[in-house]
Amino acid sequence: MKVLLVVIGLFCFLGMNSLSMAATVSGNAYKFGEMNHDGIALNLESLPDVPAVGLIGITLLLLAISMLFLMGKSRRVVVPLVIMSVIGLSCISYALVLYTTSTDTLGAYNFIDVEPGEYRLVASATGYYPEERLPVIVVDGSNVLDDITLLPVATPTPTPAPGGISLGLIDDISIGSGVYSARWSPDGNYLALGGSGDEIQVIAFDGSTLSFLDSYNCGGDAYSLDWSPDGQYLAVGELFPTSGDEIQVFAFDGSTLSLVDSENYGNGAYSVDWSPDGNYLAIVGESPTSGDEIQVFAFNGSTLSLVDSENYGVSAISVDWSPDGSYLAIVGESPTSGDEIQVFAFDGSTLSLVDSENYGTALYSVKWSPDGNCLALGGIEPDSSDDIQVFSFNGSTLTFVDSEHYGDGVYSVDWSPNGNYLVVGGYLPDIGGQMKVFLFNGSNLILEDSESFGIAVYTVDWSPDGNYLAMGGVGPIMYGELQIFDVYDFD
Repeated sequence: MKVLLVVIGLFCFLGMNSLSMAATVSGNAYKFGEMNHDGIALNLESLPDVPAVGLIGITLLLLAISMLFLMGKSRRVVVPLVIMSVIGLSCISYALVLYTTSTDTLGAYNFIDVEPGEYRLVASATGYYPEERLPVIVVDGSNVLDDITLLPVATPTPTPAPGGISLGLIDDISIGSGVYSARWSPDGNYLALGGSGDEIQVIAFDGSTLSFLDSYNCGGDAYSLDWSPDGQYLAVGELFPTSGDEIQVFAFDGSTLSLVDSENYGNGAYSVDWSPDGNYLAIVGESPTSGDEIQVFAFNGSTLSLVDSENYGVSAISVDWSPDGSYLAIVGESPTSGDEIQVFAFDGSTLSLVDSENYGTALYSVKWSPDGNCLALGGIEPDSSDDIQVFSFNGSTLTFVDSEHYGDGVYSVDWSPNGNYLVVGGYLPDIGGQMKVFLFNGSNLILEDSESFGIAVYTVDWSPDGNYLAMGGVGPIMYGELQIFDVYDFD
């Protein structure tokens, strides 16, 4: 009979526990610099002094068993025996509480049927430092926890091959939104940033540290920035600005931005670029009011005035002047002619098409080499499998030189000032990090180094002296919660 009461007590204990396990705990855990976040192990452990609680439980249970055999003839001990057994089993069970789960590819995890209380959450993955959250207060119902990001275990930097380069992180900064465009000032002392927030920002750089200097609220996404050759003006191309003018020019005096002039474009100005002499500003974008996606404005220091324009097609995404100012290279998506790469001559008053080439689905970035002899291109879904391509240009004809495969898409390319290297940024590379640096020997691209960034690199820019690289985009935490701007030094 007494044994039966103990069993009944045990069932009561299990029933009470099951009724109290009504909570769920969910959240996200990420691997820094990776796109696939599955396989992160998460343990939810009871927070109180587990060994002490377990010892109490074992003691009570042993005492109850002793009472059962030593004092079994006394009816008065039955109820205390059952109570001690239930409490002892509860303590042991509580001491052994450990919930486990793991993340899916997006980093999401979910614990179910968790007993309310205080816990320690530990996230771990091979090759990453573990992260701990303490305490985690679990209440009845749904509990959503803050995101966790695991940092990779430091590994020695590989020694570059003779004649190669190596990359080393100097500093980074979060601007609170995705960085679409980052541009060095001509003297290399400042970086202009634009992105998915409403502000454009100017960041000072002293060779080791990035520091905020000034900002301007435009009310829309800044897709493109470019400094005038003398560094006195900053041109901005935007989407849905508060003023309604997608093209804006700011004066910069070394500390403060001030609006000088602006012009309406249409739906969105995706790329702006000053001519080498600073007298003209080229703009390309989508759904322009005039119907011409390619537009060239003259600028006299205070006023923008339209000089000429040409039709491209659905969307012109990137524009770049040749070093001598004689040509404009334009790339985009769904061009009327079917050729995504287009080169126009400009004589100071008129644009005229010189040559064009087909790429595939869409091109997002184009850059002339410093000597003006080559064009580097990057985009998505090329007709070939290589999304990085280099063409030579002799003043009349584009000729394919070399190409390399990147991954799902290339968003930005830029040449080093000496023309020996090409830096590429994009999304979901097949191997290595999102930023890649290639050696270019005049006929071949050779991968030298790469660096991980986070979700995607939208912009890369070489400093005027060639010693630093800036890259911006969407950083390691999903859905844009954190964006990091990285600057790398060349050894």
